[in-house]
Amino acid sequence: MRLHVWDHGYSFWREVATNEAPAGSPAAAEWTTSDPAMLSRLLAGPRLELATAVTSPPNGNGVAEIVSSDAEVTVKYRRAP
Repeated sequence: MRLHVWDHGYSFWREVATNEAPAGSPAAAEWTTSDPAMLSRLLAGPRLELATAVTSPPNGNGVAEIVSSDAEVTVKYRRAP
């Protein structure tokens, strides 16, 4: 699984974390930054936009399988005054 955030400053999906945990053994994909310029670009739009992409290998017929349709996303941030 890959975690992406929309970079409003450069108008593209920025990959910020990956997770290669096997199916049936969920694990967190975490990302932190203290870069004020990046935070400003990520929070410049009306909302923070996140996306995940499945990176599991294809099965025998060449199709990647999604083993879970549920995800838990927690976003924590603090803006300096």
